[in-house]
Amino acid sequence: MAHDIIREGVAAPGFEFESASGEIICLGDLKGKPVVVYFYPKDDTSGCTRQAIEFTELIDGFSSLG
Repeated sequence: MAHDIIREGVAAPGFEFESASGEIICLGDLKGKPVVVYFYPKDDTSGCTRQAIEFTELIDGFSSLG
């Protein structure tokens, strides 16, 4: 199955996903709000885990942007 790549600056297609807390989120419900969607495939290496941890350390920076 081919997957379209979402490119920077281009609107993402509408989709639903499950949050880390198990809540189903519809991207369309967030329209007009600042949104960061972080896709985490799985733990194949310690690098994947490290990147995810480093990403969470950026939360304050994202929050300060609104």
